[in-house]
Amino acid sequence: MLSRLETMVLMGMELPLPAIQRQIASGIDIIVHLGRMRDKSRKVLEIAEILGYENGVIRTQTLYEFREEKGVQRNDTENIRNTGNAENAEDTGGTARPEVPEYAEKAERAENAADAAEGRMHGQLMKICELTQKEKLLAAGYQEI
Repeated sequence: MLSRLETMVLMGMELPLPAIQRQIASGIDIIVHLGRMRDKSRKVLEIAEILGYENGVIRTQTLYEFREEKGVQRNDTENIRNTGNAENAEDTGGTARPEVPEYAEKAERAENAADAAEGRMHGQLMKICELTQKEKLLAAGYQEI
C-alpha cells in the first residue's frame, strides 16, 4: 500500500529509500485505501494505522477492511438494532424493530433486484483491531466516541 507513495517521492527527489520510509512513518498516522470494485463502484477497502519504522520496514496495522457479502441481498431494515428503548424491547422480546410501510418494502425489493441484475457488490467494513496510537489523534483534537 505504501510502495506507490515511496515511488512518487523517489521520482521527485534523490533520497535514499530508508530516509523516505522514515519520513512516511513519522508523518502519516492513518491510511484510508480506496479501490474500484468490479462493478465500477469505489469503496473503502482498508483503513490502516502506521505504527512506525523498524528494521527497514514501515509497520502497519489494519484497523478495518472491506469484506464482500456474496450472494446476500441488501435489506437495511434487517440491520436495525435495538436502540435501548425499554418499552419497545419488552413488547418485541428484546428486539425493537420499527414498522416498515409496505411501499418501502416494495421499493427495497425492487432495488435488490436491480442490484442483482447489474452485478453490484455489497459488503461492509469489518473492524479488525483497535487503534493503538490514540494519543496522537487526541492531541490533534479528535475525541473518542
